[in-house]
Amino acid sequence: MTHVIITGGSSGIGFAVASIYAARGARLSLIARSRGLLEDAQAKLVASSRANADSIRIEVADVAVESDVEAAIRRCEQAFGPCDILVASAGIVEPGRFEELDSASFRQQMDTNFSGTVHAVRAVYDSMKRRRRGRIMMISSGAGLLGIYGYSAYCASKFAVHGFAQALRSEARPHGVSVSVCFPPDTETPQFQRELAARPPEAATIM
Repeated sequence: MTHVIITGGSSGIGFAVASIYAARGARLSLIARSRGLLEDAQAKLVASSRANADSIRIEVADVAVESDVEAAIRRCEQAFGPCDILVASAGIVEPGRFEELDSASFRQQMDTNFSGTVHAVRAVYDSMKRRRRGRIMMISSGAGLLGIYGYSAYCASKFAVHGFAQALRSEARPHGVSVSVCFPPDTETPQFQRELAARPPEAATIM
């Protein structure tokens, strides 16, 4: 049975992807920062897909902390076996003009969106190489292709994900590991509603 690990799997795009794989009968491991949201996601998946609760594992971890996400993924693999598919979906966005965005907020977006993706990939990559199979999907953004007013930190983090994915793909291909990256536009998620409230008005005329 396929084991799919999804960071940011408790809501938004990560949860939507989890719903698809739950319907296909995969074993799912969802990783996010909020236990409450993870438990809600687990219950919704069981109710909507008729999946067995025992086939959906939840782990609380902050992907920005490498030791935390690595330990969470190890526990998931001990329960369900090696990761067959990794979906690195965890991410945050805090819009703001560069001069008004403090260093902590800029760094947090880089740490979560870019470094968090790298941490999750690093935790599964060696095993996939040894087994000569595995799939890695990274979630970038339309903001990973185009610089957007008021999104200097977010764009930087998602451009970095794009570059990382492109480079890793060339390294992983000879070992039977596929690497993909997707660029979703604005998507109706709980985070998107919070983002809109903080989005500079100039951004709307450019996006």
